[in-house]
Amino acid sequence: PCKTPAPPLPLEIAPPPPARHQTLHPHSRAGAGMDEIVSQIHALSAQGPLGLGSLHKALNEKAEQLRQIGKTQSLLGVITAALDQKAHTIGALHLLAAQADVLPQDGHQPFFSQARIFLAACDPEQVQLALKLYIDVVHKFTQVASQIGASKQGIGALQQAIKKMSTRQSMTPLHADLLQLCLLSGCYHVGMQVLDELPILQIHVKDHRLQPVDFLRFFYYAGMICTGMKLFSRAIEYFRVAISMPADAVSSVAVASYKKLMLVSLISTGKGPTLPSYTPGLVSRAVKSRSEPYVAIQAKFLEGDFAGLASTVEEHAAALEADKNLGLAKQALDALKRDKLRKLTTCYVTLSLSSIADQIGTSSPAEAESLLLAMIEADAIDATIDQESGMVRFLDGVTDFGSIDMTRRLESEMRAITSLAQRVEQLDVELSTHPDFVSKMKSSARLGGAELATDFPEGIDPEILSDPMMG
Repeated sequence: PCKTPAPPLPLEIAPPPPARHQTLHPHSRAGAGMDEIVSQIHALSAQGPLGLGSLHKALNEKAEQLRQIGKTQSLLGVITAALDQKAHTIGALHLLAAQADVLPQDGHQPFFSQARIFLAACDPEQVQLALKLYIDVVHKFTQVASQIGASKQGIGALQQAIKKMSTRQSMTPLHADLLQLCLLSGCYHVGMQVLDELPILQIHVKDHRLQPVDFLRFFYYAGMICTGMKLFSRAIEYFRVAISMPADAVSSVAVASYKKLMLVSLISTGKGPTLPSYTPGLVSRAVKSRSEPYVAIQAKFLEGDFAGLASTVEEHAAALEADKNLGLAKQALDALKRDKLRKLTTCYVTLSLSSIADQIGTSSPAEAESLLLAMIEADAIDATIDQESGMVRFLDGVTDFGSIDMTRRLESEMRAITSLAQRVEQLDVELSTHPDFVSKMKSSARLGGAELATDFPEGIDPEILSDPMMG
């Protein structure tokens, strides 16, 4: 089978270019069969919810027939010529799904264009009747957009698709697709809007057909977007969630997350990463054993050996490039210089630029001065430079807690904490009054307080689609 958000980008919709499939001939066997299906779509779509339910069931039974037609004929043309994509959403969705399963190489662009039109026009109520099929079509749309280099054009369509799938502020399987296109197109700011407007406070697994791979991809892509925006603390948390998810098999997403986590942790904190205590042992061991170049990089970084770190990065450049992490590794080199410079401020009151250059591994006093100025500007250290003598004086920076900026920051943090507390209280009430919870508590009481070990998380399939990496 084919495999709340930020404000939609402008969506310019043009009719799909014609596919190279043959046109359905009314006297052919396939053409006659297609005519019957189109007639059925028109008839049952006009009968309201009961008719739409029957139509969905009937088209499910004809899925193989539609795929066989789609191998030689263009189902996309049938959608354009014979269906109203709002009134006949169920029918158009089944035809799109069948065509997606047998999509020829020259059919990618027509499918992308037709799917964009469908996602803009489809009826949200009918979408709910065939939610799994809808998710599969959107996954295929994302895959095709990535392959034909139309990631940016697909962002607006996915934002609309998410709105039509769910009106609740909750994660859906489509959010990971949206973040993937944001990464591929370089629209990190749109991805950040999605993350800022989607606090993960509630997840409706059954209603939204969420699978383990949906969580993995979402948190992995979220970590990549935050890394690209230099929001390293948030990136670390997203990567940690992706790695620590319950699993009985090792996912390639978890391994990729750990590799990025190691580098981002070194860049941001100057330390190696720590995994949550609840991380599955199998995953914890596997991600480390499959990240040997990164372990070597971390060791040299923690030793403060700049020359050794540079040599290790160069030695493993091919592996880093294959993982699309060479850019992050080079940032770790710069981070080591900053980390060593920061440590000098705790040991010295004054120091010459030439001494600083020798100790942190820069090529010249001028480079050391440039790094020093950048860190002063970023409030990473507090120091003054005497240009005449070439001496640096390190100062004890004192935070002004009475400043306007600090007051605004504290007020913002308090509002966020209050909002979270209210949401936790609401969730507590919802959980304690939910029929399933009440029933389970009664069963537990009858068993003398023993807890029932049920509903173990499903295993995570290690064979997932390869994901785009960030350089």
